[in-house]
This record gives sequence, structure tokens and C-alpha cells, in this order.
Amino acid sequence: NVKIYSNTISGIVWGINVGSNGSGPYTMSGLSIYSNSISGFGEWANTADTLHMDGVFVYANSSAGSVANPLIYNNSVRTDFPSGNGTAAIYYGGWVNGANTFNNVLACVGGADPMDGYIFGVAGSNLASYNNTIVGCGLGLGIGMYYASTSGVPTTNVTNQNNLIENVQIGVWLDTSSTFAGSSNNLYYSTGTWYVGRLGSSYYSSLAAWRAAC
Repeated sequence: NVKIYSNTISGIVWGINVGSNGSGPYTMSGLSIYSNSISGFGEWANTADTLHMDGVFVYANSSAGSVANPLIYNNSVRTDFPSGNGTAAIYYGGWVNGANTFNNVLACVGGADPMDGYIFGVAGSNLASYNNTIVGCGLGLGIGMYYASTSGVPTTNVTNQNNLIENVQIGVWLDTSSTFAGSSNNLYYSTGTWYVGRLGSSYYSSLAAWRAAC
């Protein structure tokens, strides 16, 4: 069991990184990351846009391994990502299953929105996000939550409940192969041209249309 908690972390490219570095098989369970304060990405600005900035980054490196049932909660990630350098505030980078992400505050305090969403999951399953507050930069860009595929492996059985998402362009985005287990009681707010959600290549600008599609 690994517990990472009550840290103040700043001046970073990655705040907290837990994963495997190899082809596996490697399996982790009992991971908890909680009550951390993470900020200060801006000083690592790279004009070539080659950095991969994340607040919390959890992953298994291949399908031979997995990270089972991690708990990511009560964290504050204040992003000031340089344009093109930020990936996500919380990033599940592959073969993470059963993650519970809750009671986190993920907020832009300058710079640009992360390119892959404030919460991003790829090639995982049973990812649940609830009671999180996400505040984008208000630049008409950004994604609240994005669930994607890699090498033909989708993210499946996603649950989103009781989250507040504001000041982003897309509230929640699932790519073509990824699937919901449930989505309810979320609050979405933004101004200008924006969308409550996106499924594959289809955009939904009203809550009613999004509910019908989900």
C-alpha cells in the first residue's frame, strides 16, 4: 500500500507520479493520494511545447500491468500551465482500473488550460469522478474531463456525478469507443461558445441534448 498525502508541491513539471517503467507485468493496488497542494508549473515554460505537465500522474506502462482501485481525493491542483505544455491536472495514463477521484479542486490560476482535460483517463475501466470542482481559464478552450482510447483500447464504464465544471470549452468528452456507466447531478457553466459534452465527433450544447445522448 502506498499513501501520498499532506504535501505542498510547487515549481514542478509533474507533481506526483506513480507508475511502472517497463513492459511488466507490474500490478499495483492500495494507492491513495490525498490532501496535497500542487501548483507552480509556469516556471518550467518550454517554447518548443515538449513538456508533459501533470499535477497527479498515475499509470501502468502496458496492458501487461495495471493500477487497481486508486483513491485520489481532497487534493488542490492550481494550474498555470504554459500554452501547449500542460496535459492534465489528474492524468490516468493507461490500464488504471477502478479509480475513484473525488473532492478535488482543479483550478486554472493563469496560463492555459491543459490540452487533455483537467481529469484525463485513457485505456482504463471503471473510472469514477465525483464531487470535484473544475475551473478553467475562461479562454474559450479546455476540457473538464476527457476519456480516450490508445492502441485501440478504450476507457470504459466511466461514472461522473456531482461535479462542478466551469469556464471550459467542453464539459465532458468521451471518444468514439469509450463508454459511460453513469453521469448525473453535474453542474456545467461557461460563457461564449461551449459544449456540455462531446461523444466521439458529436457536440452537445444543451443539457437536455447531453442527457438524451448519455
